[in-house]
Amino acid sequence: GNPLACAAGIATINIIEKEKIVDNVKIKGNYFIEGLKKLQTKYNSIREIRGVGLMIAMEFRFPTKDIILNAVEKGLLVLPTGINVIRFLPPLTITKKEIDQVLNILETVLHDLEQ
Repeated sequence: GNPLACAAGIATINIIEKEKIVDNVKIKGNYFIEGLKKLQTKYNSIREIRGVGLMIAMEFRFPTKDIILNAVEKGLLVLPTGINVIRFLPPLTITKKEIDQVLNILETVLHDLEQ
């Protein structure tokens, strides 16, 4: 119905196709998951890493309240899912540099909590 909304939708689809956002999401999602799996090898508190594209979950062996609060203090906003899972839903335009920042903050938080 609405011509303006239709034009906006078409423009969005054109950008998604032109900039290959779907392909980039797969690449960046795999990069993010691999980085989280490296953290998993260092910290036994991480039970599982799972996800598709950039919709990623990190399951812990204990409640995540302290992890979430410490991450927020360091500038990283993560979403709780249940008691022991943190969910990541970054924008589709996230860069590898920004993913590295997320991984660095998470490593700092996990390291501090294990001390």
